[in-house]
Amino acid sequence: MRPPSAPAAPLLLLTALAATSLAGCGGGGGDSCSATPQAVEATGAWQSWGPGQWTACTLSVKAPALAADERLAVLLVNASGDDNATATVSVTGTSPSVRTPGTAPLLLAEPASPAPAVAPDPLAAPALQAASLARWLAGPGPRLAAQARARAGQGRGAVQAAVLPATRTFCVYTLPSFTSWTRQTATLEHESTHAAYYATSDVRAGLIDLATRVRPDFWATLDSYYEGTVSTRNPAGAKDIHGALTAGFGAQSDYDANGKMIFLFTDLRAKDATGQATSFVAGYFDPGDTQPADETPGCTASGAGRGSNGADMLYLMNPVTYASMGYAIDTVIDSDLPAVMAHELQHDVLFNARCLVDGVQARCAASGDKKTTGDLWLNEGLSMVAEDAAGFGLNDASSRQRVAAYLACPAGKYTCHETASMTAWPAGGGDPNGNYGAVHAFLRWHLDQQAKVSAAAPASFTRALVGATTDAKSAVAAASGLPFVEGSVRFASAALFSGWPTDPVPDWAFATGTAWSPFHGRLSWPSFDPLPSGPATVPLRTDGWQVLETGLGSGGDARLTVTSTAAARATLVVARVKGRLGEP
Repeated sequence: MRPPSAPAAPLLLLTALAATSLAGCGGGGGDSCSATPQAVEATGAWQSWGPGQWTACTLSVKAPALAADERLAVLLVNASGDDNATATVSVTGTSPSVRTPGTAPLLLAEPASPAPAVAPDPLAAPALQAASLARWLAGPGPRLAAQARARAGQGRGAVQAAVLPATRTFCVYTLPSFTSWTRQTATLEHESTHAAYYATSDVRAGLIDLATRVRPDFWATLDSYYEGTVSTRNPAGAKDIHGALTAGFGAQSDYDANGKMIFLFTDLRAKDATGQATSFVAGYFDPGDTQPADETPGCTASGAGRGSNGADMLYLMNPVTYASMGYAIDTVIDSDLPAVMAHELQHDVLFNARCLVDGVQARCAASGDKKTTGDLWLNEGLSMVAEDAAGFGLNDASSRQRVAAYLACPAGKYTCHETASMTAWPAGGGDPNGNYGAVHAFLRWHLDQQAKVSAAAPASFTRALVGATTDAKSAVAAASGLPFVEGSVRFASAALFSGWPTDPVPDWAFATGTAWSPFHGRLSWPSFDPLPSGPATVPLRTDGWQVLETGLGSGGDARLTVTSTAAARATLVVARVKGRLGEP
């Protein structure tokens, strides 16, 4: 196996006949639809034809002597391709492909948590945990840029005393706008080596009741998850947010020089004009807090520092209010909240690595500067795998649902690999569940491949991505040693075939035997569409992929014809398989 950390050539797994046909067409990457359709041949178990190898709008793939127990699995991987393009696919020489009872992709994921009494906004769903960053990039990005410009060249903020104040006030976003703040008084409830936990006055009574009556182990448990110490709920100390972030991603910020991350529990519900809760945010990190603190009574300071608390901190949804909306309190405490902490703190780590120099916001001054937060999809993907590394994320049943939905394409296909782009996130709204599922699965595959190189390779991979200053696709390619398109094709192939008794590309398989592995006994198999004998038109999202399945062969030649007029074409993968997709 070629180590994934070594540079790899683009996928050119073609037969001699295919190579001759392509050479005759004059090279790859042409745009003309008037050129003679390419004729290639699929004789091996797995073959591909990349975007640079399309010299016409049509690829004609012959599968010689397709046996009566064989069929073709067809992948169209639109890595870096045109968004919302289409491809027309047809096949001859096979029986019709139809879905029969029992052959739909098998959903192996555990049941989700019970539905909440108040349906949260999709951007604030408890396992999503990244509303604020998405909102900054979609809208208030200029504020972040202005803060960075104002902060550049200034000295470190005032160092706090070694003993944190028992009470203090904080500026907290007024939801759902993320454009204004209210000043709230908070009390220090618990403190540990690297953390301080405050509660605002409007939620404090409920939190005290929780910690004294409902879950007396609340503070010990939550703190053990963050510090990686032993507790009743964390008996081996294996769940370790602070340690996992430090080892695999980098150092957290320490703008206020007190060596602690502040966690502020407050009510993060958005309410309408009548006071009715309409949505909520599970938690958020705001880079704007690494500014001199806003001392005005109403958090209305002029300039870049408006709303800043001058502290390293996360804002967390009060668990009592969280549970009141239909979520089991034990799930909130032992899964959702610590996953939020791991997720949002990765955003802090990335911001610290890219933007802060000795606690000063001296970089990331330009609006839209990729160093500030990185491309949204990669920053969020790193936060998803940070949850895994800390012992949450895909380790928890409730958190596996998003990746399961991405693979299985349930009703509302915006969540799945067919119609959700990994990199083109909704601008100004929309449901990003498919985007999260995509990048989570994609990075999880890369980490599995890195783990085959050495035990230290996965952490080196994530640290390289956190510290990168190039665009996200270039960063992934540099860290993995695989061109982005090739990595995408390998990932999609592994998603489809990992776990098959006769995997045509076993070296690319997902890991087995781990609690978080997305494709082995934990989640569904990727969905597919049966390919009729007549032409079928399929949509192609940028960095999404389609799976089609033909009927059985007849012993003679089968021919697959694919046509696309997109300027940037998808990679076509054809595999000869036995059995039905989704039923290895």
